This record gives sequence, structure tokens and C-alpha cells, in this order.
Amino acid sequence: MLSLRDFKAWSIIGMFSAATLTPCKGLVSDCATPIIIDNYKVQDVTLEAAIEAVRVKTGVNIILKGVPPEKRLKKVSLDLHDVPLTFIIESLCKLSDLRMKVEPLAFVIEPKDAPSPMQTRIYRVPPNFPRTGISK
Repeated sequence: MLSLRDFKAWSIIGMFSAATLTPCKGLVSDCATPIIIDNYKVQDVTLEAAIEAVRVKTGVNIILKGVPPEKRLKKVSLDLHDVPLTFIIESLCKLSDLRMKVEPLAFVIEPKDAPSPMQTRIYRVPPNFPRTGISK
């Protein structure tokens, strides 16, 4: 939960000014890349508050999945200028020893040791595939 103190910190620091801030209505990969943040400055705010500020200002879904409370409440400070949205999220992840995944509708931030889901891939091969390419 965000505290009033975190909101006051955002307004005091003047956390954002962005070149392009239009709400994201499609796939994250389509709308997050062109978003350039002119000025992103946070000082001693929780990771959760820093992520929420990015989410509110850009309209991009950012999910904290399986992140323990001690990492959510860790204080972070960043001062970045003219950087893409993805760089800000990656930087916040590095400061908190987390990883970022890009999913179709959201950025997902999770612990580095979280298991990656297995993927099943099916390949079509010709009926004589085992014999193809084998020389006798």
C-alpha cells in the first residue's frame, strides 16, 4: 500500500516529465518502447511506490509477482533523464535484485530465483524425417 509520504515525495521531487505519455491500450511490447521519460527522479521511496508512479503516469501495466515484502519496501533512489520506460523498470529491478519479464499485456517483476515456466513447442516434420539426411 502506498503511503501519503510517498505521494508527497513525488510532488516535492517533481518525479516525471515525459515526452510521450499516452495511456497504453494494446500489447506492452507495442506501446512501451516508444515511451521516453524526460526526467525520472525518485529519492528514498519504496520500490512499490516507484513502480506505482511509473504505472500511473504511463498507463502501462506493471505487476509485482511473488516479490517478498522486504523487497517491496526497500528504499530506492534514481535520477534518470531521456530514457525509455523499459530502462527505468530494468533499473528499478537491478536496484532490488529482481528481474523483469515482458508479457503480452504487462511487465512482470519477480524474484530472480522464480522458476521460468516451461514452454512446449511442436514442430511439423515430413513423414520420412528420420530417414532424411542420414547417409549409409
